[in-house]
Amino acid sequence: MSNHKLADPSYNKQEVSQMWETILSCLPHWFDNITKDEKKMRKKVTQRYANMTLVGSMLLILLIPVWRRLAQRLHLRMEIKTNIICIITLWTAITVGATTLQSQNDLLVIAKRLGRIPVALMPALLLLTSRPSPLPTVLYLTLLPIHKWLSRIVVIQGLLHTILYLFYFNHKGTMSKVLKLENIYGIIAMVAFILIAITSLPRIRRIAFKVFYFTHYLMTWVSVLALYFHARPGIPVFTSINILILVSQIAYRVHYTTLTKLTVTPMSPTLALVEFPINSIARSMELPVGHVRINNKHRGLKALWYHLVPFQHPFTVSSLPTDETVKLIVRRGTFPLISNHHYYITGAFEPELAFIHSKAKKNKSVRQPLLGGQFGGPMDYNITAERVLIIVGGSGISFGLPLYRLLNYNGISVRLIWVCKDIRDLNILNWFRGIQGIECYITGENDIEVDYYDDQKHGLDAPTIEYYGSLDDDASEIDFTTLGREYKEAHNIGPSSPLSLSSPHTVLTPMPSLSPLKRVPKYDSAPVKKVPSFKRLAQAKSVPVLHPDRLLDKPSTKSLNFHENIHIATSGQCSFTTTPPHLAHLPRSELPEFEKLKLPASVRVFSGRPNLGAEDYDWCTQTSCIGPRIEHGKSVCCRDVQDDGAHKRVNKENVWVIGAGPQGLVDEAGDWAKEGGLRWHGESFSV
Repeated sequence: MSNHKLADPSYNKQEVSQMWETILSCLPHWFDNITKDEKKMRKKVTQRYANMTLVGSMLLILLIPVWRRLAQRLHLRMEIKTNIICIITLWTAITVGATTLQSQNDLLVIAKRLGRIPVALMPALLLLTSRPSPLPTVLYLTLLPIHKWLSRIVVIQGLLHTILYLFYFNHKGTMSKVLKLENIYGIIAMVAFILIAITSLPRIRRIAFKVFYFTHYLMTWVSVLALYFHARPGIPVFTSINILILVSQIAYRVHYTTLTKLTVTPMSPTLALVEFPINSIARSMELPVGHVRINNKHRGLKALWYHLVPFQHPFTVSSLPTDETVKLIVRRGTFPLISNHHYYITGAFEPELAFIHSKAKKNKSVRQPLLGGQFGGPMDYNITAERVLIIVGGSGISFGLPLYRLLNYNGISVRLIWVCKDIRDLNILNWFRGIQGIECYITGENDIEVDYYDDQKHGLDAPTIEYYGSLDDDASEIDFTTLGREYKEAHNIGPSSPLSLSSPHTVLTPMPSLSPLKRVPKYDSAPVKKVPSFKRLAQAKSVPVLHPDRLLDKPSTKSLNFHENIHIATSGQCSFTTTPPHLAHLPRSELPEFEKLKLPASVRVFSGRPNLGAEDYDWCTQTSCIGPRIEHGKSVCCRDVQDDGAHKRVNKENVWVIGAGPQGLVDEAGDWAKEGGLRWHGESFSV
């Protein structure tokens, strides 16, 4: 190019203008002159991609069990954040591709696709909310992350569809079309989507869960029906599938719901035991730690309303499938349960446990358990775990107890650690068999005297509780919370205090407690210490054992220089009061108080918070480290010595750590298990 052309300003402007025109031509824009044949082809292609989206999304949902089975065989483990990133990436790629492919950069085509593709995703979206999940071996709660993110994508696409059409009407000078009946139905559907999105925000959902739930359910019906009248061309197939899924859920609830009288027994100021006959459950349980959903009994139109709208409270079943009575351990909250009153119970819903499988059926070859299945009785399950460490907090004991009892029965090495603030909560243990060896950590200040009895003699005859004072007639109503609200009333982190025990010799020597390492609440003055890497636990020095006379002294913090334990603490963001609502108006002195707490002699009670460290890891892997060993003339750590057959380690693929309770406790236990290469299962029931 000659120099005089480069120096010509008009030439440079013309070149820049051409460059911008080229760039703009590559971007989507409005096509004003479209022939009838082109319109027919555009409509045909849009319907094709909508049908492909419907089939593809349904196949992806139906193949989830296959993917999980493959991941287990390949030993693939992904963090929750990684799973969420994969979910967002996959569904975003699907929707963006279905929206833009073969659009010819026609902005009107893209606008139409932005409306059609979300409609095609609605059946998959509703399928993900089915209770129980139609997918085999998949708990419906585990599908909620996919449902949440797919819903957000649908709402965003629907909003972009509305905005682009408003721009198109303005571009063509036809804004009056907004008032056409078909488009008004579209506006109604968009408003329904926005209401669902706003009430689904975590803060709003937790503060006003009932508003969120009713809005979510009703606006789903509104959007399905409004889209049917809005879409052009019509969507009879999509709408039929949506209505079929919604109606089938109503039919399932009606079929598997029974009216049952509950017996509510207060266990402590914060916990109660709910019981009802097992034949009251319309759908029998095969696995432990399933759950039922409970709702109040209503009359007339209100009863019909609650049959149609599935607003129910989920409770984990604390008893075993073989027990004659269903037992629930519940915490008081906003849902009142009154003894000898009738309630609607739906379920039961089976859990998702990768290491416990249903009982072996005759004439079928099944994989035999590694250690379990040795009795051949009704509690004989196929269990693939060799060792299990269960860590629960607060009312999470409802999840830990049945697992602990079942694994013990099947010969599996199992430990159960229960962290709670109030020692009076331990009274619940008197109502269950097979609780020998449970380790209970009391984090609050308590002055209750504990008396031990021989549980081998008492059996299931639970000792009575001695109270100061008595309850009035209105005190039979206890207000409890469900497990489905992220344990809003989880235990505070508080200082521990000495406990008065009549049989101190029954208490196991605890690990010296450490200051909190994570999630320390503002009111806790303990210093924050960074969580150490699990790999450095191998170099941790042995911890001195406390003298039996000091077992229940206030935990010492002097072990900070000796040990690198992972601190297990309850969530510092939640709190509860031990005063029941119906007694809140009474002076403290008039509230019912324990005079003496009776516990089985096999229950081990500690003061303070537990710490997961090298000793717990050694228990999980069936190893111990008593000092350095000489290998090939060198001093090496005993943990680095290869297995020699005399002391064979457990395969870590068969070692499970289970966590249930407050979110903080579950997160801490999960981090510890994953850093050590152990299998992990967490139950936080977050909303």
